[in-house]
Amino acid sequence: MRHFDGFHPAVLMAYYLSAIVPAMFVGSLYSVLVSWLAGMLWLAAVKHRFPSGQFALSAAAVPAMALINALVSHNGVTELFFINGRAITLEAVRYGALTGLMLSAVLVWFASFSDIMTSEKIIALMGKLPKLGLTVSMVLRLVPEYTARFKKVKKASDINSEKETGSTPADYIRFMSAVFTWALENSMQTAESMELRGYSSGKKRYSPYRFRTEDALMLAFIIILQGMYFLPIPLRTAFTALDCALPIIYEGKERLKWTLFSLKK
Repeated sequence: MRHFDGFHPAVLMAYYLSAIVPAMFVGSLYSVLVSWLAGMLWLAAVKHRFPSGQFALSAAAVPAMALINALVSHNGVTELFFINGRAITLEAVRYGALTGLMLSAVLVWFASFSDIMTSEKIIALMGKLPKLGLTVSMVLRLVPEYTARFKKVKKASDINSEKETGSTPADYIRFMSAVFTWALENSMQTAESMELRGYSSGKKRYSPYRFRTEDALMLAFIIILQGMYFLPIPLRTAFTALDCALPIIYEGKERLKWTLFSLKK
């Protein structure tokens, strides 16, 4: 059984661009809502658990953005109430909520992107620019890796201390100092490792990824689906749902094929 992350890195990158870019720039509520919902389902499939953290972030981002936009922008014709003589309009609240939902959808898709598009795939995708690929892959994993290291340092400090640490600024400064020291040591090790692997020689490196017929068909289908932005809103929403649910549909098809094959044995 072939999983969706088994496609060529170019196909995976094209798919995530087709899912993330519309969520950022298409101002249709239904399209963004469909994108967020499909992204949550796909993230749950990738993580093999319900993404409670992303759900909580989305639940907080939508009302927060609605409130902030309503307080900052007073454009609109439907006045709800007044604060210090400034109107809070329904249009400003709706636009802020839509912005929060768009931000949540993008973050959800990037969460699964960081798991699917590994550093090896990004480096292979860069082709003749291995140094750039290495830099991009390191930047993408920078925040989650440093966050995980910070948690490890704090947990080690809690174990070695009689009381819980991290409650004062001095504790956080000490933790960050340990993280930055580790980061500097890790960067030197990475530089030496990449030099030994031939990144400074300019020679062509082996890539385990081959562009096959199935990859070409999937890429062509993704490109065809991008014509949905020229369709009326109802059809556009339907094609957006199909595009965002593509990995879930593919995984379901593969699991069904595997189940039927197992029953025949």
